[in-house]
Amino acid sequence: MRLHKLPRAMKLASYLESKHFRTAAGLLIKRTRIIGFFLYALATVGFFILPREDISRSSYFDENALMTGLATRQFDDAVTVNRVAMALRDLDQSEAISVIDKELSKIGLEVYQQNFSALLPIALVQQSTPTISGRNIYGILRAPRASTTEALILSAPFHTRDGTSNVYGIATMLSLANYFKTKNYWAKDLVFLFTSEGELGTEAWMDAYLGQQMPGIVASSLQGHSGSIQAVFNLELESPLFDYAEIVVG
Repeated sequence: MRLHKLPRAMKLASYLESKHFRTAAGLLIKRTRIIGFFLYALATVGFFILPREDISRSSYFDENALMTGLATRQFDDAVTVNRVAMALRDLDQSEAISVIDKELSKIGLEVYQQNFSALLPIALVQQSTPTISGRNIYGILRAPRASTTEALILSAPFHTRDGTSNVYGIATMLSLANYFKTKNYWAKDLVFLFTSEGELGTEAWMDAYLGQQMPGIVASSLQGHSGSIQAVFNLELESPLFDYAEIVVG
């Protein structure tokens, strides 16, 4: 091995001592400023080109891709979920709101309620009940590391879209609120929202939050407010055990 490497080393040493190498090295040293300015200008142009969507999209790298093997399950509070679900199972809506109020207050969140009423379309009016009334309740977990400028909405209605009870979704959301309260790395406020009367309750709360008013819905103003909404997550669970999850993005 050494016999083969020796001639290459000798060739390299002789090239470094040659006239051509010294001439080339001298030219580079003399033009250091020009070369440095050219590279600086090239890097500046590249800096402004990189944010272009047609370029950055093909070379985007998400640091979360490195966390696949580092993720560990921390939330596993089946005891609280079952306890709250059993407490809510046979209660009417007013009693359920009282239980949720106590749970959110015990966790340490800011708890508020909202009343609303909606005028039903003529086709849905039954006998002498042209309006439907409901009440929403929500708790706010303030971000400990940032000002109240942005918020994430975590919602759980009293009933699923199929009309079945969503006690397990509510219980899971309350358990998540209790778990999230123990963490101090949140950079956005977390709003835990529990709505009645399906989409009407959600619409009434969102309109009041955004300062809008939808025709046919009269809702009280919100006493507690947070920052601009960045995302909304709605949880519906018909059973504590399930084989798959249906994710709807809208």
